[in-house]
Amino acid sequence: MAPLSSKEQKRIIAQAQQSGTLGDLYWMIELDIPLRFGGGKSAVKLEDGVPLIPVGPDIETSTADAELLRWGLEWINLGNGYRFTLALTNKEAIARTGVKCYIWGEENMTIDNICHECGQVHKAGYYETWGCCGWSQVVRTNSCK
Repeated sequence: MAPLSSKEQKRIIAQAQQSGTLGDLYWMIELDIPLRFGGGKSAVKLEDGVPLIPVGPDIETSTADAELLRWGLEWINLGNGYRFTLALTNKEAIARTGVKCYIWGEENMTIDNICHECGQVHKAGYYETWGCCGWSQVVRTNSCK
């Protein structure tokens, strides 16, 4: 979908609620590429593909999750001139592109766990138990939901 203002995004979400198609909408993060790197816009692609966040059923929570992902990407890339924005997409547009996508925060997601004693980094699956220095834990990235 083309870049939309937040007002247009709200209008599309309201229409999808009324028509019962809210389940077809997803948030994604769009990257504004600086001119020195060729310019343009692109969907952000991470290791496992393009992260998507379903807009429904809780619009406020999904928007907050998308903003959290956007903010994290922006923070990691401070000083590079990149600008990250929220964008709406739908199942039809995703299918047309053929790009590998995944739902951000679901169980197939891997996270870096850092040992608080030695600093060693352990890459583990979401909800996967991991341990170091004689202790172990399960990390849930969305545990406050």
